[in-house]
Amino acid sequence: MRAFAAMATLLAVAACEDSTGPVGGTAIDRVEVIVLPFGTATTNLPRGVTVQLLAAPSNAANNFVDIPVTWSSSDQTRATVDNTGKVTTVAGGDVTISASAGGKTGTFDFNVQYPVGSVAVGAPSGSIRQEGTVDLDAALLDTEGEAAFGRSVQWSSSNT
Repeated sequence: MRAFAAMATLLAVAACEDSTGPVGGTAIDRVEVIVLPFGTATTNLPRGVTVQLLAAPSNAANNFVDIPVTWSSSDQTRATVDNTGKVTTVAGGDVTISASAGGKTGTFDFNVQYPVGSVAVGAPSGSIRQEGTVDLDAALLDTEGEAAFGRSVQWSSSNT
């Protein structure tokens, strides 16, 4: 799980309409939600990890505006978020974390996945002829016994 902490940069910019009013004299045009630390963008997170989000409210001139941000989770049974933007994944499924400031909201949408618990390799019945080929199938189950879709499989052979 620690290896995953070096995970993702995901910049999710919420589509925002024009601001309806000023906050501290500055109208908020949008709120960007950024996943720290910086790395490869992802929309899948394993269950049981913690990631830090950062909200960046900005005005029409694209200047950062330092105002309070309110964080929320669309489903706290799948992922929780505290008042600093720290997200902890809890259970499998889709979830949206929202950051609101000055009447605007930015979001981070992702899927919490259980780790792969087992892999079953299947081959057609019969034997493989020398120098022949055969297509193999891999069926992945997560630690809850459900099919683990959207995962990559790396194939190797002890006799290549």
